[in-house]
Amino acid sequence: MNRVLTLRLLVFPLLIAGITYTAHAQSSIDTLRLRIASAPTDTQRIDLMIQLVEQTMTNRPDTALIYAQRAVALSRKENDNPRLAQTLLREGRSLVTRQDYAGALTRYDEGLAVAVQLKDTFLMARFKGNQAIIYETQGRPQEALSAYQAITIIFEDRGMMPQAAKGYSCMGALYTDVFKDYPLALEYNLKAVDILSKLPDDTYAAAQGIAMERTAYTYQQMQENDKAIGYLLKAIQLYRKSEDKLDEAHAYNKLYENYFVKKDFVKGRSYLEKSRKLAEELGSRYTQMIVAQNMGELLIAEKNYKEAVIQSNRALEMAQDMENKLEQAEAYKFLAEAYKKMGKRKDAAKYLGMSKKMEAELHGGEPTAEK
Repeated sequence: MNRVLTLRLLVFPLLIAGITYTAHAQSSIDTLRLRIASAPTDTQRIDLMIQLVEQTMTNRPDTALIYAQRAVALSRKENDNPRLAQTLLREGRSLVTRQDYAGALTRYDEGLAVAVQLKDTFLMARFKGNQAIIYETQGRPQEALSAYQAITIIFEDRGMMPQAAKGYSCMGALYTDVFKDYPLALEYNLKAVDILSKLPDDTYAAAQGIAMERTAYTYQQMQENDKAIGYLLKAIQLYRKSEDKLDEAHAYNKLYENYFVKKDFVKGRSYLEKSRKLAEELGSRYTQMIVAQNMGELLIAEKNYKEAVIQSNRALEMAQDMENKLEQAEAYKFLAEAYKKMGKRKDAAKYLGMSKKMEAELHGGEPTAEK
């Protein structure tokens, strides 16, 4: 499956990772609520609300948004511009989790103005970076590129080279996925790899791994699969060094994609199995879904159509649970292909229609008729 890099890779430098929801996390949330209620000053309440927003951002977005909005209101009341900027940043990110991109951009614009008043260039870069993410999501690549260029300049001027490397990496992804200018994409990706490889310790090993993975993806799009495989293997070594098992699992899926193109199905399957084991160990439903999706594709290529239907249905079920329309469309497409190969034209037509309908919903249009 020649899928574009996931949003995880597009935004890795700019959004902090979500927290796995556990009973311990709920206990921490309840404790924070009690501390907020009993805090003696509004300033302390704001700081505690920011902590609560961070803890609930991924798994309880409605709660995160409520407390972010309360923190913004208190910051305005206190005329506390440093905290207002921080709370606007959190409110914007909370709105993004609800896919309210227009609302998030409004908050980021306001926060950026506050950061300019404060003359805080790092905070300016954070707002611009989050704006860039939305521009990518909305299909506004030129605006996203301008934002990434601006923040990369800010980071380089301040000598913040790891952050500058991440900016180059984001530009490399845009030039690969959107502008299709692969030589320029490689230039930016390799610059990111070079910067991160020169850092004195292993703190940024995972970031270097992601830069390697992006470089591999550019080579993959250029159909230079052997070079892509080489960079992915380097990325995996870095992920292991940093004990980053989730990104290691993702890289195994990318290795599968390259071996699939080379029609080396044995090696492709071996890497899918490695990804599956890590995904199950980590409890990552998203990665398990991608493995099932890829396995469905592989089984079709191996002419094991019945098993392909089982795997694609498994992927579809997980995609529906996660409300992931992109992967639902992909699963419908593989189901259509498997049923077509089995001679079940009616089922094939049904799933192909569902795939086209889902793709149309994603792009805001009407499904096109099959030619």
